[in-house]
Amino acid sequence: MEESKTEQSKPAKWQSPSVVLSPSFTGMIVVETKNGAESLLNQTIPWYRIRIHSSHGTTLIRMIDEKCKFVKIDGKVVQIKFKGAGRLSSRLQDRATRKWANESLEPIQFQPIEESVWLWVPLLVLMAGACLYMFVPLLKKIPNGTFSTPLSPPQLYTIGGLLIAACLLSIPVLLLWNMRPRTQSFQDIDLLPTGIVGTTKTGEVVTLIFEDLATLKLKVGNPTRCRMKTKNRQIYWMVLPSPINSFAVRAISPSNETQRESDAVTVRYLYRQGIRLLILGIVLASISYALINYLASIGAILPADVRLIRRGMVGFSLLFPIWAGVAFIWIAWKNSPVGKRTLKRFKARFSKSKDNDPKNNTE
Repeated sequence: MEESKTEQSKPAKWQSPSVVLSPSFTGMIVVETKNGAESLLNQTIPWYRIRIHSSHGTTLIRMIDEKCKFVKIDGKVVQIKFKGAGRLSSRLQDRATRKWANESLEPIQFQPIEESVWLWVPLLVLMAGACLYMFVPLLKKIPNGTFSTPLSPPQLYTIGGLLIAACLLSIPVLLLWNMRPRTQSFQDIDLLPTGIVGTTKTGEVVTLIFEDLATLKLKVGNPTRCRMKTKNRQIYWMVLPSPINSFAVRAISPSNETQRESDAVTVRYLYRQGIRLLILGIVLASISYALINYLASIGAILPADVRLIRRGMVGFSLLFPIWAGVAFIWIAWKNSPVGKRTLKRFKARFSKSKDNDPKNNTE
């Protein structure tokens, strides 16, 4: 009796509606439901309504609605589990994308909604102001192109660190500028493999055929932004959130590559990026080495500090690019056929040796 009273006195746990999905060629089928999601049972969710994200061996799947938002029931996001492997679901989604772009005439209906990214602007302004506040007093040491007094190692490290911080700061600024929200031309869009039929905010229906456009540019990202310019010099903007952007890319630039060929292209790209970063690290280290020698020749650095500063600046210049380059090369090798076979063989040997360990045998 006491146990039943304590169980009744415990508050009910907050439970979100949840479903279990099973992949098929046309989409993902809802096979199980819980906590109020019974209305979705046995429904087939098309692949352009399924958002798949794989990272570090785990796969996250979400269902989206016509507004490209997560599907909710009673204000709660539907939690999803799925049967099968994440790689299988990604391949089926890619196959459905190719089939839609090459064969289907069924439109993909959605409402393009922009998300603001300007909340990062005050942070970037504060970071730039902090760099200038620290950097200006050091610049005062250069009245006529030469240093009035020799620089100490901490001051020189500060200069080098601020220069590298300024370079790194320019990267997110450029990314944010490229990803800035544009004024959307359409309120509702029917996306077809040959073009779009969009409804403007004034209610006008505009039909744009991809082949008849003067220019068509894709701003790659999530969401992907598409700039369409007609032959009469009228410009339209269209935002394409995931996973609809993959369907649009297939329609705009169709490709007959197989999954293996596509993976090979990605692996080659990662290899090239890794080699570029390694070369960048070597170039930065060479520039740092030459800069330290120049500063030592004009008397800006004390002779006793030249070796220490040179070692620190060159090592700091090599640190980030070399680390990032090695990371790119490792990811490329891990996803290449040779890397997959090697890792699979290593895992099999490790599991076999673990099973043969006498500590694991309880008999």
